[in-house]
Amino acid sequence: MLNRSASCTRNVIHLNHRRPSGSGLIPHWNRYPPPGSSRIGRLSLYQIGKGPDYNDDFHDIVSGDNSDNGSVSPYYNAVPGYDLVTGWGSPSGHLIDDLVALQPTAPAGFLLSASPASLTIAPGASAATTIAIQNVGGFAGGVSLTVAGLPSGVNASFSRSIATGTSVLTLTVGNQVSRGIYTAVVTGTFGALTRNCVLALAVDAAGFSIAVSPATINASSGGSATATITVTSYGGFTGSVALAASASLPYNLFQGNAVLPTVGFGTTSPVSLTGNGTATATVYITNIPVLAARPAHRWLQASGAVLVSVLLLAIPTRSRKRRAALGMLVLVVVLAGGFCGCGGGGGGGAGAPTPTATPTPTPTPTPGESGLFLITVTGTSGTITAGCSAVLYAQ
Repeated sequence: MLNRSASCTRNVIHLNHRRPSGSGLIPHWNRYPPPGSSRIGRLSLYQIGKGPDYNDDFHDIVSGDNSDNGSVSPYYNAVPGYDLVTGWGSPSGHLIDDLVALQPTAPAGFLLSASPASLTIAPGASAATTIAIQNVGGFAGGVSLTVAGLPSGVNASFSRSIATGTSVLTLTVGNQVSRGIYTAVVTGTFGALTRNCVLALAVDAAGFSIAVSPATINASSGGSATATITVTSYGGFTGSVALAASASLPYNLFQGNAVLPTVGFGTTSPVSLTGNGTATATVYITNIPVLAARPAHRWLQASGAVLVSVLLLAIPTRSRKRRAALGMLVLVVVLAGGFCGCGGGGGGGAGAPTPTATPTPTPTPTPGESGLFLITVTGTSGTITAGCSAVLYAQ
């Protein structure tokens, strides 16, 4: 048994033969070190155990064992200094101070911070934040301050561009700055030393947003449909918003020949907004067509030619006769597709009339086919623009 009662062992940190006493203190210190303090290395504990401050930093247990009256085997004896049963002993209040004193001194430098770290400013207004310069490792000197990353139209000024301690950074937002969240970086420089801190800027510009309901509009061919447009102001926006709408295919192919529905707002546009309010308008969709089937022979012609060309390349060079035969086949397919795709050509001969150019006809919708259209809505008030879109499904 130890020369101190069994209850005394509860006060010995990590009292066993595998971990020396005090090892739990080091991770806790390293996780939550005071500002400017160094992390503590585990070897520092052994430096104190072998040094002159051992008796001040530890309560040593010098006798006894952990045999539990002979029920534990093997067991270890407590001896002066470090042993496998009590480690170094239990720490005293001086241990942390002496551990910190053994750590290397932090290099001279500084840290930057902004308080508050974010600003919300309306166009035409200003706000300020305090940039704090924290000296580390005995640093002393004036730090040169700059700021970068601000949007165009936002002006920045420091109360002291070369400062010690603190400097006040004031941001002024111009009237034309767009609404949004921006990130600025404040940089402090002293010789070769550079430190940064981040400042978030939210510009609370007046404006409006547009939403459409429903987002997917179902309609029948030749019929009509409507959708509700909601315009919402923010940042105290007050004014008139002109609405415009257009229809297009949701892809770029055949846009020139597409049959599109007619869209408009009638008398529901423009809308007026006052303060942080809402207004609604109705977009009318009429003459809803469906997409006609597109001639596929030209696509088949091109894709077939590409496929056969790939097959030709796969034939060994020595099989030239096979390659030539397939080449002729490709030529015939291409020419046949071209003739089939041509329209209205008359027979040749001296008596044949000279053909006249005719405009390309617009495809006619075929009832029963389905088509998708993109309805785009745009709202404009002066230099402020917002928009939204919906999908029209016609069948």
